[in-house]
Amino acid sequence: MKKIILGFLAVLFAASVFAMPGFESYILDRSGTYVYYRDYSFERESYIGILTYDEATFQIRYYAPKDEKSMLPEKEVALLLSINPEAVYWQMTGEKIISQILPNDDSLDILNYLHDILYEFSARRIKIGELNPKTDGYVLGNDFWENGIKASQEYPQFGGKVTISFDCMIPLFNLKSITAADGSTALQVCVIGDLKSDDDVSFESFKGFKEVPSETITKNAQIYKKAKSLKNTFANHSVTIDSNWTTFPDSATFCVLNDDAVITMVETPKCADDPIKNDMMILGGYITSIYYHYINLLTCDIVYNDKNNSYKIIYNSYPQDPDDYANYIYAVEILTKNERGGFDFFSLSTYKRAYLANRSYFEKIIKSYK
Repeated sequence: MKKIILGFLAVLFAASVFAMPGFESYILDRSGTYVYYRDYSFERESYIGILTYDEATFQIRYYAPKDEKSMLPEKEVALLLSINPEAVYWQMTGEKIISQILPNDDSLDILNYLHDILYEFSARRIKIGELNPKTDGYVLGNDFWENGIKASQEYPQFGGKVTISFDCMIPLFNLKSITAADGSTALQVCVIGDLKSDDDVSFESFKGFKEVPSETITKNAQIYKKAKSLKNTFANHSVTIDSNWTTFPDSATFCVLNDDAVITMVETPKCADDPIKNDMMILGGYITSIYYHYINLLTCDIVYNDKNNSYKIIYNSYPQDPDDYANYIYAVEILTKNERGGFDFFSLSTYKRAYLANRSYFEKIIKSYK
């Protein structure tokens, strides 16, 4: 779990940034960045993922998990493609199907749909023009899902007139969600990811999210009872824990609760001179999925507290295998702006089984953080 937490810092300073054809994002994209959307236009649970290897090479993937109720098998359609990075629009120069295409099912229809997605997302993002927090109509408040700018457009694939939400924190096409005319969600970002090496197959390994009943997750979870309180301090951070935890005299940065939880207190340095851009880059880094654990943005909260100039991020993270509920993670992160322009960062990350079985215990620790 410590590796996952430290990896978020690496995301912030990744190299090889570039612009997409026809527009330049407020936060430039990086090689290895990917985004997944939950696509509600399909009758079955479906996801669309887009990955950039570099400014000229992309992959787009459709994935649907096995649906036992409807007796539908797991399904995947994936396409590797190249584009002209110098073009002012989405201009494909080559493609290769990298998944099995069966002639007697809907694979070819899905393949055509994936083509359309790329052309449409590109054209609609280009139509928006310059997009940043100072753009007319851009909302920058306390609610992650309300932040950004909304545009009303005709989009036949999603039923006609829709509202498209664009957000600078969402990579590639900056598209966060599409809402149909009746108010229903047609498409919504669910994962932002970042590959950490050439052999990292986190993008191809994504298999969606699965909600498991609490009583199943908490089976055999350890219950933690009140113990002797102690304060763990690092720099200007402090948190009140107890003797159930293990601390490290040579480093107060971490303390651990057996194999169930870890507390992290570090400083995240400034990464941009503009304070708003700096905040968005750092927050984006902390909701980026890495190391085969996927942060579910559909249930993610980012709340700003103007009283102490801090952000609170709450999220659930899932392993590669959605059925591996023993490795579901629940995390609460608090980022408080410091005088150096960066953030004092606190995180309590637990396996979800431990959190659900000891909710008040962990919440008391979180509230003690200063």
